[in-house]
Amino acid sequence: MDWGSIIRLTLYDDYSLLAKAEESFHNSQQNVLGAMVIAGPIYTYIDLAAGAHHPWIGPNYEKALAEGNSASGWETRFNINVG
Repeated sequence: MDWGSIIRLTLYDDYSLLAKAEESFHNSQQNVLGAMVIAGPIYTYIDLAAGAHHPWIGPNYEKALAEGNSASGWETRFNINVG
């Protein structure tokens, strides 16, 4: 690509599911939609992460990877990393 200093653009959509063996536990899910932009020596990741019963995305850190919380739904987080 020839967009000035941008030398690479990568789009991604990553989904993961943690199917829990305990039938009464809520499964943990995550979907991350984003882009990686490389401009010279600078790498930037810009993404929108959504998750249910997920410790990084939702407010239910202590129970997310165990039983979850039946009252909580999907949560989202906007994320930018530059390096």
